[in-house]
Amino acid sequence: MASTNESGSIFANTTFKGDPKPLLEAFDYIKIFITVGIIVGNSLVIYVIMAVRSLREHASPNWYILSLGIADLLVGLVNNPGYYICLRVSCSPLVKKVWLHCANFTFLASSYNLCALTLDRYMAVIHPFRHHAFMTPARCISVIVTAWVASLLLQLIGFIVSLDNDPLANYIDTIIYVILANTIPSVFVIFSYVRILIQVRRHKKQIETHEMQLAANSHEIIQREKSTKRIGNRVRTSWATVGIVVLVFVTSNAFVQYWFICTLSGSCSTSPAFIKFLVAGRYINSCVNFFVYVIMKEDFRCGIRKMMSCKREN
Repeated sequence: MASTNESGSIFANTTFKGDPKPLLEAFDYIKIFITVGIIVGNSLVIYVIMAVRSLREHASPNWYILSLGIADLLVGLVNNPGYYICLRVSCSPLVKKVWLHCANFTFLASSYNLCALTLDRYMAVIHPFRHHAFMTPARCISVIVTAWVASLLLQLIGFIVSLDNDPLANYIDTIIYVILANTIPSVFVIFSYVRILIQVRRHKKQIETHEMQLAANSHEIIQREKSTKRIGNRVRTSWATVGIVVLVFVTSNAFVQYWFICTLSGSCSTSPAFIKFLVAGRYINSCVNFFVYVIMKEDFRCGIRKMMSCKREN
């Protein structure tokens, strides 16, 4: 969906002010640097999950992380390379149009896969028993496939609309794209993580109260409580990891919403440098995953260590 004039962006109807050329070139170099990070980081996420059996066998949340990694990898492979081929070198109008919609498809798929991962973490914290019964491997695959199919169908509709070159239709299509790719996902993940934070605080208070009540009990009961607490800590680490990814997503989308309001109201204008800043922010969404997982997720770090030790033994 949405007509575009930037690398994987939807900023075709924007009024520009002038910007110094060195500043615009600096943003281009930043995009190249981020693109390398996207490709390397997400390739490692995919490789580690596929190579380490203990990660691969846990459908929730690792299959969602894998699917998000694939979507983010496509962001890096399609957007900036296509930008330099089509907008800096040359390609036919039809090829350019196809590339632009493929670029938007990768961003849409990334947004929807992040929503799927957020839904999984929401159920794991808010409805833990229902989550265990509901999030079977088959249902995980169904949720992931739904995210990809919805992204593809929405973008196909946008591509068909753009073939008529009707300015009004393209403008409406852009509005729909921003709402579906930015506004609704942002509202969903914000709502989910507010609920998660409230629930985690409640669980923490309950655990502290329960520990005080068990302080005089036997060693065996206390050890059981410690085991339960360790499980709770793993759950909190898991949602906190996804929460950092979500925070980056929401922050960058806030700037897109600002542009969206400016475009609709006509009350303000944006410069080429601001548009490139927005695009760089959308790229960062797809770049942070690997580094967040390595820092935050113990099972992911253990998987990397197992993989490295196996290679040294071979």
